[in-house]
Amino acid sequence: MQEHLTSNPEKIEQYQSGQGPFPKPDSSALRPFLEEGLGVLPLHRPEARRTIQKPDGTIKVQFKGKTPLHKDWVNKRYRPAKVIEHMDGGGNVGIQLPPDIVVVDVDPRHFAEGDDPLARLAKDYDLDLDNAPTVITGSGGKHIYFTKPADMKVQNGLEGYEGIEFKSHGREVVAPGSIHPETMKPYKWDVMNDDLSARQPLSPSLLECIESVQSTSGGEPGEYTPEQIEAMLDSMAPEHFDTNDVWEPLMMAVHQASGGMAGEEFVAWSTQDPDYADDAEIIRTRWDSLSVSKNGAKRGGGTLRQLVIKHGDQETIPRTSAAEDFSGELLDDEVLEDAP
Repeated sequence: MQEHLTSNPEKIEQYQSGQGPFPKPDSSALRPFLEEGLGVLPLHRPEARRTIQKPDGTIKVQFKGKTPLHKDWVNKRYRPAKVIEHMDGGGNVGIQLPPDIVVVDVDPRHFAEGDDPLARLAKDYDLDLDNAPTVITGSGGKHIYFTKPADMKVQNGLEGYEGIEFKSHGREVVAPGSIHPETMKPYKWDVMNDDLSARQPLSPSLLECIESVQSTSGGEPGEYTPEQIEAMLDSMAPEHFDTNDVWEPLMMAVHQASGGMAGEEFVAWSTQDPDYADDAEIIRTRWDSLSVSKNGAKRGGGTLRQLVIKHGDQETIPRTSAAEDFSGELLDDEVLEDAP
């Protein structure tokens, strides 16, 4: 059985003090992304972890090294110099994906025994893997960079190709130079495909299959913004929604109340339960299967409010709707000067 760094206090102390045979984050690997103008954001340190006592008394450890340091990171812009400083100080870094880039995120740990869904995907959908910019992840997977139409939203996965995710705008991927929080191995460029500028369009046949058909703008707007949803969710313990009977109605309510826009907030909250910390892909796939009803839904803002009152802090429920509260535009160039 593989020994995790976070289960060994002595090794954690060695890592934090710079001792031992552990790699450190390397900010020089960020250069191709900065040259292309992609956004970068600070993630937690590789050794960061969260210990949670569940209602039944068991203790679970959640690895934090791949998660953003701040909430609402999607709407933030970070100074590259500050992010480089964060990485040089031992923190991991993520890439904020723009609308015209899609990353094929490959995790062999979820492959069925004897199956190679990436090879099948390449054959079935004419996917050029030989010339695609590729980052080898710290767990032995891959982040493969392609382009797509900026106005096309893609779904998280494709049935029959378990272990493969499609990530684009609103998502982040761990940057090369970072350290995987469980294996303590670095994310690094594939030396044969390390030119980010060489990315090519995803094949039309694959784009057709992964295009998201759900509508988040054609119907009535969401009652709450993703930030308001996040505050309400954070007031509730995800461990109290650990069965599908209680979790699914909450997901449906959040989806409808946010107009389908609070997916990442819901995934981040759900995976705080250590029992489901590795289920982000499954949760996103289920989220993507929902659609926003133009005529309202059985479960929406009302259901969400009831659940918050019962399980959380009703003070987090906004007194007005998002439409009533909106008074101006968000600035795309919002800059966070310093990370705590």
